[in-house]
Amino acid sequence: MATYLAGLSTDAPVCIVSPDIGGAKRAQRLQELLEARTGREVGFAIIDKRRSSGVVSGGDLVVGPVEGRHAVLVDDLISAGTTLMRAVAACRKAGAHRVDAFASHGVFLPEAGQLLVPRARIGSS
Repeated sequence: MATYLAGLSTDAPVCIVSPDIGGAKRAQRLQELLEARTGREVGFAIIDKRRSSGVVSGGDLVVGPVEGRHAVLVDDLISAGTTLMRAVAACRKAGAHRVDAFASHGVFLPEAGQLLVPRARIGSS
């Protein structure tokens, strides 16, 4: 992911965003790798999301510098896509210049197709 992101041409500064606190270490590692590859400062942010008894709450507060930046969401798994879409909306609301998302595993439940495909540019590198 870091190699791919380092090759993107963007004038906006970049901020790596974890869609929840559980993925913070993963996102911080990508931030470090991207800084090393580009020699540029890369921001870091987390989306405030909680889960209790299977019910998700939050997901609309961004903690970190995304305003005017290229926000890059990184997660381990996408199943229904609701966490991802909440995180995208939160980054846009917080003023992100551009929002991209990366995940290492796509489970993609049937509802994910309806939620993500009309909005996504899916590719591989």
